[in-house]
Amino acid sequence: MTGLSLELPERVASAAPALVYLGFFGLGLNLYWVYLPALVIGIPWLLVSRGKAYASGSETVYPIVGLLFYLFSLFSLGWSNFLWESTLKSVLVVTFCLTIPVMTILWLKPVELRNAFAFYFSGVACFILSGVLYTSLVLGLESGRGNVWLPWKSIYVNSPEFANLTALAAAAAVITGVASKSRIILFVSVLFFGGSWGIAAFWDARSFYVVMALTFALLMFCYQWRKVVLVYCLSILLYFVASYFSDVILSLFNESAMLAPHLPGGIEAPAGGVHGGDPQLRGSFFLRFYLWAEGVQGLVTYPMGGYRPADISVWFHNLWLDTASTSGLIPLAFLLVLNSGTLIQIILVLKGAKTVSPALVIFQIIVLAIMFQDVVIEGNFRLMAIYMLAMVANFYFYSSDVRPFFSEK
Repeated sequence: MTGLSLELPERVASAAPALVYLGFFGLGLNLYWVYLPALVIGIPWLLVSRGKAYASGSETVYPIVGLLFYLFSLFSLGWSNFLWESTLKSVLVVTFCLTIPVMTILWLKPVELRNAFAFYFSGVACFILSGVLYTSLVLGLESGRGNVWLPWKSIYVNSPEFANLTALAAAAAVITGVASKSRIILFVSVLFFGGSWGIAAFWDARSFYVVMALTFALLMFCYQWRKVVLVYCLSILLYFVASYFSDVILSLFNESAMLAPHLPGGIEAPAGGVHGGDPQLRGSFFLRFYLWAEGVQGLVTYPMGGYRPADISVWFHNLWLDTASTSGLIPLAFLLVLNSGTLIQIILVLKGAKTVSPALVIFQIIVLAIMFQDVVIEGNFRLMAIYMLAMVANFYFYSSDVRPFFSEK
């Protein structure tokens, strides 16, 4: 063994990755009582049993250091400008969820890294399904636009978070299906991708279709176009077939009394949504453009941050503008430097690097597109976590000279 690693029985040492997988699943599900104990116990266990990191090259370390600089400048310079009820608690949660999983990558084997990704997205999928099933079947709502009920937290959550996570999970499914050589994985990805169309229709998620179009274009450029078209056509066909029978299934639920005992009493969605405002305006692309223009103007007027939109919303729904509005140009500069890692990987893919996964590069671009129109740090920070995981994982493969998963074009 190397470093400070200890000789542990094989079964004992193999339990550490299992705890890490459970922690990643909890992160995707956003349940702190799952991911906190699993990672707090599993990661030290992993470090003790393995000692030296598998990937410690500069290509892997630089983005992690860049993330730490970004978070430190963001929270230290904009501490009083965040809208959390408890800034200290929220900062600790966000920092933990963004940094610990990324740093864990250094001690995982390539196959374990693939499994960690799978567990993370399994948690995201369960998070999405719990919201849509409870809101539609139990509450009996025909649309989840505006607010989604989370049964285990007994609160309403703003639907854009679910819509963007649905788009992200669907993109991950189709990328996996196209990039994998396994027919079983292809079949499962088509099923999930087809189901995501129905979920997106329930959310009335217009951004979903934009993300799927971008994913289609990128996959057509990097992979076999026949397989890309096949996955899309089969999933859309599956969606229309399922939609045809959905009314019959829902009517059976509505006519039966099996769900009546589980109906929560006294639940009423806020008239203006979770964060107020006109529910017809929230999620509008025209509103986004208005907010972005106002954010750019504020960036020039207040270079050190400390400003918010004048009306309609309290965020600019853009990671970069929200960073600048709370903390100014310094963390924005760190964020842009951090994003340059994606550009470097794009160049490496175009040059034909065999140890850089095109699938993970495409995934980074998709997440960047979603973060361009969503509240991230003060809202759906899992987008940033997944983005960093994809970037660091690709640098892991590149610095270790290991062929990544889904590298075949």
